[in-house]
Amino acid sequence: MASRKGIAITAAIVAAIVGASFLIWFIPQSNPGSLITPRSDSEIISDVYSRHNDLADDIESKVSQWRQGNLTSEEILGQITQARPRVQEMEKQIQDANPAQEWQQSFDLYELALGVFSEYLDAAETLVKTGDTSGSDVNIEELRTEWRGYVDQSVQAMPAAQ
Repeated sequence: MASRKGIAITAAIVAAIVGASFLIWFIPQSNPGSLITPRSDSEIISDVYSRHNDLADDIESKVSQWRQGNLTSEEILGQITQARPRVQEMEKQIQDANPAQEWQQSFDLYELALGVFSEYLDAAETLVKTGDTSGSDVNIEELRTEWRGYVDQSVQAMPAAQ
C-alpha cells in the first residue's frame, strides 16, 4: 500500500502541474502580449487597423452576397452578431492603450471610426431584417463613408516614423 506521505507528495505535484498549466493558459488569454514585451503605440493601432479592415471587408462582402441572394438572412445576421464582440474588443484595445501624446489624436479618431462602424453593423442588421436587397440604403452608405473617413484621418494623424 502507498504511504500517506507518498500520496501527499503525489497530490502536491499534481496540484502544482495543474496550477502551472492553468496560469500558462490564463495569463496570455487575459492580457495578450503582456508576458512578451509591451507593444508600441504604432503596433497597437496597426493591429487594430488590420483586424478592423479585415472584418469590414468580410462584412461588406457578406452583405453584397446577401443582396445577390447567395447568402441567407440568417447567415448574414450570424456574421453581424459575431462581428460585434470583435469590434468591442478593438475599441477596448484602443481605449486601454494609453498612447503617447503624439499618438492620442490618431487613437481618438480610430475610436470614433469603430463607434461609427458599430452603427454601420446596426444599419446592416436592420437592412437584412427588413429584407431590402435593393442596395439603395443611403444610411448604410453614409455610415460606411463616415467610418472610413475617420480611419483615413486617424492614419493621417499618426506621427511620422522617427
